[in-house]
Amino acid sequence: MSFKLLNIVACAAIAFVATSLPVSAQTVLKVGHFATGSDAFSETVNAFAAEVEARSAGHLKVQVYPAGQLGNEKQQISALQGGLQELLITTTTNLTNMSEPLRLLDLPFVFGSYADADAVTMSDTGAKLLSGLEEANLVGLALWDNGFRSFTNNKRPITTPDDMKGLAMRVISAPVFIDTFSALGAQPVPMPFPEVYSALETGTIDGQDNPALTVEMLKFYEVQGYLTVSNHMYSAMVVLASKPFLDSLTPEDRKVLEDVAVDFGPIQRKMVRAAADKAVETLEHERGMKVVRELTADQLAAFRAAVEPVVAKTVTDNLRPLYDEMVLKTQSSK
Repeated sequence: MSFKLLNIVACAAIAFVATSLPVSAQTVLKVGHFATGSDAFSETVNAFAAEVEARSAGHLKVQVYPAGQLGNEKQQISALQGGLQELLITTTTNLTNMSEPLRLLDLPFVFGSYADADAVTMSDTGAKLLSGLEEANLVGLALWDNGFRSFTNNKRPITTPDDMKGLAMRVISAPVFIDTFSALGAQPVPMPFPEVYSALETGTIDGQDNPALTVEMLKFYEVQGYLTVSNHMYSAMVVLASKPFLDSLTPEDRKVLEDVAVDFGPIQRKMVRAAADKAVETLEHERGMKVVRELTADQLAAFRAAVEPVVAKTVTDNLRPLYDEMVLKTQSSK
């Protein structure tokens, strides 16, 4: 074989090997969430994605899929369990059937302020609330914030439990939500979130509960006249990871992802809470809703008394120690 031909063969072999090797060691992560993609919450997810990429020096590339593009909550959770999706940011309520301790975060009036919520969700107690998820092939990396829930309806202002009587209110299909609204005298109507707007528009239901930011973001003001900033339940979000995916990462990349999820928590809270305050202003002054901005101490006491049986029912013997720990944390935050 001539030298020229040998040279051609050698070059071809080198080219083949080069194209057969991975072009980089970059790992791509798909993260799903259910905000619109153009709102304040979506901005926090995008900022988180950018921080992961920066902190990992580009080893981790995060692709963000808002608005349920990767499927509904059940579908995305299943994809994480099977290792087909890497991350999901969703409300903890969607995971209470897999981890009983998370039900404690949904208790009515369990937190009286953001300081109370932070004292639990940003502490070792928050880690304990998430710890049971690994049995379901999931890992809760951190608890983030979606704000306190407010009441909206199309009938009247809500300032006392009596104002709830007879209202058909959409609720999340979870026992603590159904029990809470029943205790307040409303007619709870479990319903998937994507169906809520049309049900409000047609009068199938009278109202619903969600953080004010969600009310503004999803344009519920178009079909609802009254908003009460009741803060009756806290809406915690979990940065949820696929355990098979995490186990496949190098120790260095896994630590980066875990650290950023936790470290980004205070920034995420600040962004969401500023947007929530602005949303209340917008709903009242630009969207025409009649807003009750704050319940009085007596009004809050009446709501708390009405839902005491719900707390007693939810806090079972096995959850009592963790619940007591939460109560101690909220007391120390005052």
